[in-house]
Amino acid sequence: MGFKNFYLNILFRILIISLSIALLMFFLLVRVDYIISFFTFGLLTSLLINLFSYINKTNRDFTNFLTSFVHNDFTIHYSAKNKGKSFDKLYQTFELIQAQLRSLNFEKEIINQHLQNLVEHMDVGVISLDKDQNIQLLNKAFRQMFNTPALSRGQHISKVSIELSNIVHQLRPDEKRLTKLKISSSLQQLIIHSSVYKLKGQEFKLISLKNIHGELDEREMESYQKLIRVLTHEIMNTLSPIISLSGTINQSVKDLVKEQTPLDDKTGNYLNEGIEAIQDRSQGLLKFTEEYRKLMRLPQPKLKLVDINEYFKKFRLLFEQQIKDKNIEFTFEYSEDIQHLNIDSELFEQLLINVYKNAIESFDQIEQTSHSVYKPTLRSTIHKNEEGFITITISDNGCGMDNEMQEKAFIPFFTTKEKGSGIGLSLSKQIVLLHKGRMHCDSKVGKGTKISILLNP
Repeated sequence: MGFKNFYLNILFRILIISLSIALLMFFLLVRVDYIISFFTFGLLTSLLINLFSYINKTNRDFTNFLTSFVHNDFTIHYSAKNKGKSFDKLYQTFELIQAQLRSLNFEKEIINQHLQNLVEHMDVGVISLDKDQNIQLLNKAFRQMFNTPALSRGQHISKVSIELSNIVHQLRPDEKRLTKLKISSSLQQLIIHSSVYKLKGQEFKLISLKNIHGELDEREMESYQKLIRVLTHEIMNTLSPIISLSGTINQSVKDLVKEQTPLDDKTGNYLNEGIEAIQDRSQGLLKFTEEYRKLMRLPQPKLKLVDINEYFKKFRLLFEQQIKDKNIEFTFEYSEDIQHLNIDSELFEQLLINVYKNAIESFDQIEQTSHSVYKPTLRSTIHKNEEGFITITISDNGCGMDNEMQEKAFIPFFTTKEKGSGIGLSLSKQIVLLHKGRMHCDSKVGKGTKISILLNP
């Protein structure tokens, strides 16, 4: 079968088949020999099968070539051996088309990989949903945002959050919405953007979510600082001459009363008391203003590693007497893989003192309203969360706060205490922001409060 031409191969096979038929007829009709006739018939059958197989091979190759398109399989190799020049060109064309398709498929995979890496690199959560709100695509930022590492394609969005599912259902195409959503027991502010696209006639909704809680915190603190600078400047400019003038008048009246006595004792005493009251009040306002100036005097933190165990021991010592007096159950735990914190120890100490002080004071308020047996509890833990942040959690079972108070907890000057200044938690949050961290508050009335501080490892 060494012929190089397809047609010669066909003619040769037809010739052999014709000879086989002639021999079969000869041994059947002329020289009756059934044994030779049987073997001749077998040979003839084999030759016919070979002929049809040879003819159909081209059809099979063409069918396989088209099938490879359907299955994206471009690894099949085609050979035109023993078929002639015309088939050489056909199979060369097959190989050329497959090479082009392999190249296009490879480029497509590279582009898809680039797009996938781009989507994964974004710090904006992205999720694609079908018309039934089943997940089709989601990126790493979305998983981290909602702490759902096991979330996968095909699951319903309600697996993430029923509240988010309701919001997505209400979103119109190309709508942006600012909303608050509770994520991991913390109320977060998100910008949600919706868009609609179609693939193969099916409609999908693309949702992007950006957590702007940190940005709002920074802008909020910056606005408060500007306000405080203006207020402090004006109040200081007003109070300084009042103090000086009231002191001078006070001394002058005393001298007049003592030496010249132009006024009766009752009038003189009244003036003295009034002017002294002005002076005392002015000094009180000056001290009050000086307290608020602390919000603007925070230096940039000087970070250094501190031993967690040793650092937190002193807070028990600082509040030792109050812990004993109020019979507080005080506990502190930390993960073995976290031995040190990279912080400004002095600034962070002020932060923790404010948080512990608020927690201890919350026990007094719940004791005043509770008649049952009550055990004050103050727990501190340090661990790494799913996002890799070092999380310091300080929780108590004190009086707690309602939603309105919780939203205002970090606003400067806001306080529910009769003698509070309202700068403790605000100052604490500013210290956390200076450490490039985050601070959250989760509280329920009658249940207690949990303060979470998240720091980069």
